[in-house]
Amino acid sequence: MSLIFSSSFCTMRVLHILVVLMELSQVRTMSLYFGQALDSAEAFDEHSSYFEADILAGSVVTKMAVRDNHKLWDGGQVPYKLDFDPTSPDNVYVHDNIMAAIAAINAVGCVSIYEANMETDVVNIRLDVDYSSYVGRQGGVQNLTVSSDNSNIGTIMHELMHTLGFGHEHNRADRDDFIIIQWDNIKDEAKPYFQKYTEESGFTDHDISYDYESLMHATNQKNEDIFIDLNKPIITRLDGSTSVGQRSHLTEKDVERIIAAYSCGICEDAPDNTLFRYPGDCHKYYQCDQHHAVARICSADLHFHVEANYCDYPWLADCTEMS
Repeated sequence: MSLIFSSSFCTMRVLHILVVLMELSQVRTMSLYFGQALDSAEAFDEHSSYFEADILAGSVVTKMAVRDNHKLWDGGQVPYKLDFDPTSPDNVYVHDNIMAAIAAINAVGCVSIYEANMETDVVNIRLDVDYSSYVGRQGGVQNLTVSSDNSNIGTIMHELMHTLGFGHEHNRADRDDFIIIQWDNIKDEAKPYFQKYTEESGFTDHDISYDYESLMHATNQKNEDIFIDLNKPIITRLDGSTSVGQRSHLTEKDVERIIAAYSCGICEDAPDNTLFRYPGDCHKYYQCDQHHAVARICSADLHFHVEANYCDYPWLADCTEMS
């Protein structure tokens, strides 16, 4: 895939986005957004910090959306609906947290998570005892569950990132170059959720370096369902530091991945007629015209080949339709 950015453009865009996110956080009260999360982020964490179980099972969720274009949301547009009464006194707090999480993701400027109207593909946000989401667009109505008893903005953002098409950082194929999984301190039933993604799983890192602090990385939060010995970590860093993962904010590299996956700002520093992938629609692509990305459609029934960057026969292009 050819998603090429100059270092200066990426740096300036990411810094701008991070400033926007910092300003957004000031709108929220400290107890809702950062608050304890800055001092003890793990206090709000939940099973998704360890478990791939927060990714809902299904025949199409093993593919990582950022490499399989048909799993991305069309043009970065993500409609949602609330499957609960937001005006109920019991739901006001969790509703506010959901809205804050959506605002934080939208502040990146690459995607738009908005209230659905008549769309076919919709994220159905419902309340449950725990958190869960599919990875990427599934087609039709797909559920994202939020814990009604342990609502946290950062954890909701984590699930929204799954919905956008991102897996867990600690499951990356190259993770052994950066961390050690302490298998002897992990209970047998939890071990499957620390397995590395394989090449066949459809995951890609977009050539962005490993992020110990990613919103999508597991933490060392003590949990009796995971740890054999609560006094020992389950993840250690090879660089000697101890901090891994958090559930309070998008990191700079989290933002970079959203930019890369959803082809944001691609033409601002690219020559005219450069072609890029259009997220979520195999028939479309972006063409740069005076530093603006213009959506084009491949002729006949051709698909845009995301590796070769031209329209090709569907069976040759690295893209497939929703099934």
